[in-house]
Amino acid sequence: MPRAADPEGRREQILKAAVKVFGERGYYQATITDVANEAGVAHGTVYLYFHNKAEILQSLHASFAEWLASDLSGPVDGETTETGLAADLYRMFLGALDACSRHRQIAEVCLRERTTADSEVVPELKAVEAWLAERVSERLARAVAKGEARPVRPEFAGDVIFRLLGVAIRRLLTLGPGTDVDLLAREMVDFIMFGVAAEGARNNRADGRVSSRDEDKSEL
Repeated sequence: MPRAADPEGRREQILKAAVKVFGERGYYQATITDVANEAGVAHGTVYLYFHNKAEILQSLHASFAEWLASDLSGPVDGETTETGLAADLYRMFLGALDACSRHRQIAEVCLRERTTADSEVVPELKAVEAWLAERVSERLARAVAKGEARPVRPEFAGDVIFRLLGVAIRRLLTLGPGTDVDLLAREMVDFIMFGVAAEGARNNRADGRVSSRDEDKSEL
């Protein structure tokens, strides 16, 4: 691998090598030597840019979080009122999925290690998760106030939607390259907005009526 000519380029070279090594061997199995060999630099050169392996993963998480935040940082409150809640959610899902599609290897490493690495390793990702969940909750609160959504607790619904975003990202990575990102975003938003119940069933619930099974239980 050609050597980078400047410090910033060398740092990116090491990070790119780390993505490949962590992806193939896993974070805990990989070593600094593995990363150095993949980057084509001396073992000690890595320590000029990173104190340890955890700091490398931390930097990858920070980059991943920055990409997500930049793609989701546009207005989410429908500055053009005709867009509505569904359009805002679609933009958010599409932005996140598109970022993960463009940076697939880093997304795979970050999401996998997010559930296994020590909590001190991923503060940046945790911070962006909290930020995104808060923004979703704020948008839902405005939607409820405008009558775009039925009365729900924004914090609860926002947390559920944010978790569904994680489901969508994992599905994107599982399906592999070539996945229709736009279709996946639309499917997720349709599920959030309409669920799986038929219209009649939704109306029954909205009217406060119960199903026959629930009526049977009420008679016990």
